[in-house]
Amino acid sequence: MREQKINLLRNLPIQGVEIEDINTELATYVLYDEARGAEVAYAPVVLTVRAEDPEDLLRFVFWEEFRKIEVLEPAELVFSKQQLERFLFKVGENVREVRAVLERRLAGR
Repeated sequence: MREQKINLLRNLPIQGVEIEDINTELATYVLYDEARGAEVAYAPVVLTVRAEDPEDLLRFVFWEEFRKIEVLEPAELVFSKQQLERFLFKVGENVREVRAVLERRLAGR
């Protein structure tokens, strides 16, 4: 499954985002997931991307597969009032999209 998703990331153009590196050398591990009541295997991948705008990275925040996002640069980011409002609007849109998907999944059970 990890290889399929990596190939998708490599071959799917994402507007405003350039994939610089995909590191799959981290060890796979298993943890007990209390919510599922079962062990879950994790196969970590380090994805290094360059984005034109912070908004372009929002899609990664809402993908279940991405557990941690580390910003390498810039060390500091300043938003104007309008930029912050636009960014928060985009966050809200993404939350609504994720919520709609979850509601459809739950309705299908």
